[in-house]
Amino acid sequence: MIGRNGIFIEPDVEFIDNYRKAGESANCAGNDECGYTRRPELTQAYARRLTEPRLNGHTYILYGEPLTHAECARHMNRAFDADPHYRPMSVEDCRADRVAELGDFIGSVIAGIYRSSRDGALDNPSDFTTAAGRLTLQSRTGSADMALARRRRPFAFLSGSPISLDRHMIGPNIWPDYGR
Repeated sequence: MIGRNGIFIEPDVEFIDNYRKAGESANCAGNDECGYTRRPELTQAYARRLTEPRLNGHTYILYGEPLTHAECARHMNRAFDADPHYRPMSVEDCRADRVAELGDFIGSVIAGIYRSSRDGALDNPSDFTTAAGRLTLQSRTGSADMALARRRRPFAFLSGSPISLDRHMIGPNIWPDYGR
């Protein structure tokens, strides 16, 4: 099974304090919709491949219902009692902003991901239900809850229980441990 995921929601959740300080979440994604995904949900879909041979040899798009970045910001604000708004920016400004904060390589990668979203590359029908055998947490509980459950049960996704993030259990600097 080959999976194509959307934008990981965890970095946005972990960056919430930075958005609060800035009063906004700004990028070049514009108003196009993007499929968000969570690492534990991808893990479940890939783990299912081990027990379902019929999934082999196929490519699946693995994310929840697409959202605009403005919608994602509203959901994050409700989930974390915050008020930053979403501000679209040009690709050039987004890249310059991300490079200044994250360095040339990662900054360019992040700006490219948002540009892909703006260009519609991350707005496709999801195959998550087929691959994982269940709806995404976002689809089951509504977009506003996609980042609310606790990390205290790190392997709950194996039993199909939702996992998500707690703002009190994560730090604001996402890059040193991004690959966990």
